[in-house]
Amino acid sequence: MIVKKIRADKTRSKVASITALTNYIVDPTAKNSTERLAYQGARGFVTDTFGEQQQEMIAMALGASRSVQPVMHWILSWKEGELPAAPQIEEAVSIFLQELQLKGHQAIYALHADTDNFHLHIAVNRVHPLNGKVIKPNKGFDLEAAHRAIAKIELLQGWRSEANARYSYAPETAQFVKATQEMRQACSKKVPTRARDMEVRSGIKSAARCAKEGVVGLLELCSDWQSLHSELAARGMRYEKRAGGAVIILGDVALKASSIGRPFSLSHLQKRFGLFQPGADAVVLRAPEALSGLNCRIGMSICRRGVNMAKIAVRLPRRCAMKTPGASRNCEPSKRLNGRRYASETGKGVVTNSISYAAC
Repeated sequence: MIVKKIRADKTRSKVASITALTNYIVDPTAKNSTERLAYQGARGFVTDTFGEQQQEMIAMALGASRSVQPVMHWILSWKEGELPAAPQIEEAVSIFLQELQLKGHQAIYALHADTDNFHLHIAVNRVHPLNGKVIKPNKGFDLEAAHRAIAKIELLQGWRSEANARYSYAPETAQFVKATQEMRQACSKKVPTRARDMEVRSGIKSAARCAKEGVVGLLELCSDWQSLHSELAARGMRYEKRAGGAVIILGDVALKASSIGRPFSLSHLQKRFGLFQPGADAVVLRAPEALSGLNCRIGMSICRRGVNMAKIAVRLPRRCAMKTPGASRNCEPSKRLNGRRYASETGKGVVTNSISYAAC
């Protein structure tokens, strides 16, 4: 999940700002014809209708004369293919407001759908409903509290987290574990070029991407080699020592451990856990995951339109050799691709109609 804080326009009056924001939340089509309302809710109000609740929020905000814009606008976005049900939306709002120390405050929220990702807009009033004081969530560090909230929502409801998520949530201890800056940077790096090319051709996540996404927040849960092996096994991976270093194995693909992130190199882990100890945990088998996002859609679109593959050959490594007779070394086929279905990996090459490329 992704959380965003939309900054308020302090040049507008409270009445104009709250009216425009809440109107958009409950009726997005007025501003964007392609955006539709999937769910709507409100809490913390005495009245029941939207118009009356809107006036309540404005009146409460006007009472806080020292705050320019006491109503905050947040957006929670789910990953492509994830659709929360009504009870999950209500639970997500409850967790979010509680982490921001705004439980019981006025809130108007709605789930919108105008892209591949469903997203929840929340307008919440920072003015306390009983004493009229303006609350500063998490002592001003509201984004930290928001990231803790989505970590808890992801775990409790089973949503996928981002590769560089700030926090993970441990339900056993009810504690949040913050990812180190080094770990976040390592996990947010792009996958190697060859892996990206394979993803574009096949529409399936590469082992490198799956491994990078799978180790997010893992080290913070480990205290020794055995706990590391157990956590990796639960994610479908295993850690093995090889000559000159170590590898992380996902399925039948061995990846250099340091390529997943410097904290996973053998030298770093031996400094942390002592001399290497092999693991004996049974590895959970992982099914291939479909690639979602821009790269997959671009690749599919290119092949369906039959664009000359020479135009996208620059995306492939120069060492990628053609399997067809007489083909040039720099992967520039002389014929167009007319097939409706995208390339799939078979054997050592990638077959696309009658054109076969060596796996890069």
